[in-house]
Amino acid sequence: MLRQRLITGALLIAALLGLAWLDTQLPIWRTDWGRIGPGFVLALAVIVIIAPLMAREMAALTRGGSPVVHALAIIGGALAIFLPRTPEQCFFTYPYAFMGIAALMLLSATLHARKPSCDGAARAIAGPLASLALVGIPLGFWLLLRREHEAWTLAGAILCVKVSDIGAYFTGKAIGRRKLIPRLSPGKTWEGFLGGLIAGTVFGALLGLASQQAVAGDEFIEPISTTRGAIAGLCFAVVGVAGDLLESMLKRDAGVKDSGAILPGMGGIFDVLDSLLLAGPVAWWLLS
Repeated sequence: MLRQRLITGALLIAALLGLAWLDTQLPIWRTDWGRIGPGFVLALAVIVIIAPLMAREMAALTRGGSPVVHALAIIGGALAIFLPRTPEQCFFTYPYAFMGIAALMLLSATLHARKPSCDGAARAIAGPLASLALVGIPLGFWLLLRREHEAWTLAGAILCVKVSDIGAYFTGKAIGRRKLIPRLSPGKTWEGFLGGLIAGTVFGALLGLASQQAVAGDEFIEPISTTRGAIAGLCFAVVGVAGDLLESMLKRDAGVKDSGAILPGMGGIFDVLDSLLLAGPVAWWLLS
């Protein structure tokens, strides 16, 4: 299992770096709505790949709503955060976004009304809203971070979150004794949590130091102070654990071990993104 996790993790990191590189190769057009270009490769990946896969998993975990409606909720939430670029555009876009939320609820209710029983109506209506809040909007903040910064800032922040996960995993395996919240995640320990905090803080500081050294030779590298990098890494580690536990709560309620089985050794897409999702808004606030 560990070998599979390492192989799958390495492939996912390579895919992330490949997408980041491809996103930097696209030309940038300037229009009245601002720059068009940064983040659009990643936004396309969210729409075409991540949203459909996550929609199936969220529909199963919440046991409510059509996967199609969940996908619309994820895509709509991400684009509502990513697309507006000025206060005027927000004023134009957000009323339609809130109308879209009401439309999603109505669509979910209509689809459920076709069934012979009203049992599960609340889950059918609330499930897509959970996808909007827990998946779509956080992904939108990651896209927003890419739009405002270079791709390598985004990649560094994502890697920092995952390094915290890795530090927590191996520390917990090595010296973990006291359970964190056993009813949600029996494998998590306080020792592992502390190991994740240390790993995230150290890696964030190292990324900040590396950015300062690299900025002189590469105009596309944005310098981040070592202190700021360490604080960001610490915050990523904390919210990463919160996201992991939140997904564990959904899985326990659904009675499943993993959110899916598409990734060998890791489970589903949500099992990989759980720590990243809640870190999205935090990354944007800390690094913007």
